[in-house]
Amino acid sequence: MTETSKGGLAIAKHIASSYGDDSGVKVIFVGGSVSRGCADEYSDLEIGIFWVERPSVRMRKAAIKRAGGELWSLNESQGSEKWGLNEITVNGKSYAGMLMVSTIHLSVTETETRLSDVIDCYDTDIEKQGLLSAIQHGFPLHGTAILGRWRARASAYPDELARRMVRENLWMAPWFCPEQYIGRDDLIVLYDHYIQIAQGILKVLSGLNRVYYATPYTKWMDWLIQQMPIAPPDLSVRLKSIFHAGAASAWIELKALVFETLCLVEDHMADVGTPVSGEKNPPHVNIAWAKRRWMPHSPYSLMRNIAAAEY
Repeated sequence: MTETSKGGLAIAKHIASSYGDDSGVKVIFVGGSVSRGCADEYSDLEIGIFWVERPSVRMRKAAIKRAGGELWSLNESQGSEKWGLNEITVNGKSYAGMLMVSTIHLSVTETETRLSDVIDCYDTDIEKQGLLSAIQHGFPLHGTAILGRWRARASAYPDELARRMVRENLWMAPWFCPEQYIGRDDLIVLYDHYIQIAQGILKVLSGLNRVYYATPYTKWMDWLIQQMPIAPPDLSVRLKSIFHAGAASAWIELKALVFETLCLVEDHMADVGTPVSGEKNPPHVNIAWAKRRWMPHSPYSLMRNIAAAEY
């Protein structure tokens, strides 16, 4: 755990005391990079507060004021807010600086419904998986017994959820021809697709390794890959190299990672099957199709041939 993460935990305990006396609060835990031990000077502090019923805006603002914070933004429908903290007393010592705190408020019922969606109904929604990942790795501050019960539920990563995560991400990215974008020097759209392929690789591997995908933004990539014993060698280094190499060499490396990932699916999830009703992929998407789609494409020639002959 980084020293910054330890400092974050100390601040989180101070903040939790602003909520812990309320009988409506059942669970509080620290999530994000602090709970995963990889926080640095650019990290915010993510705290989840779980209630019998979601609190009013007035209650949320009052808790921030008690913690000594200043509200920056508040999303009423999502139950989230961001606020600043620049002074705190820990163990009788005063500290000054700047920190963004990101808090989310959910009811116990909402949380347990989302757990059931993923565990019982195999919902691959990344936001819901992020909640389960936070539950697994969160640092408890209040309501340890309930959090322990949620963790026990989240620990049972279902086989069918794993297969759906793999199946739904065999696309890796929308169809495109990398050679075309490289030839045109259309680098923005090219690297946008490279990012989607990289995320697709990680999502396939998360299913293969039965690891909840922690964030839609693919933060904490090194940490995520460390949870994956089944992965191409040197995956983190190779993914990062894509964004330091030239466009053409990046595609060679990225395509190699795609094929290595698909081979791992063949080796470790031969029963991946085909999509069922309600899944994101059409029925024809399978491992063989996923391999064929990345074979080199010949340029379209009809328009050029007519132009050469007629004009």
